[in-house]
Amino acid sequence: IPLLGNYLEIQKLKNKLGFYHLVWDELAKCYGQVYSVKFGPIEAVVVSGYDAVRQVLCKDDFDDQSDGFFFRTRAFYKRLGVLTKQLF
Repeated sequence: IPLLGNYLEIQKLKNKLGFYHLVWDELAKCYGQVYSVKFGPIEAVVVSGYDAVRQVLCKDDFDDQSDGFFFRTRAFYKRLGVLTKQLF
């Protein structure tokens, strides 16, 4: 859905499973360790599993920050890298 993205699917899974970490785990079983979801205008990449997360965090290519109002206000108007990315 263009305006909502995957929000309705994720909410349906959350209501079924109870917690968001179980939703991400269920989606990782279905789509693999790296997949993307869309929340309205924001597209997020979800990385699941120890090896995949470690590989992403160790590469400079992934050390970037989305540039938007919510990201900048959350990081005190600085671009602080992957650790300040929005976690859902």
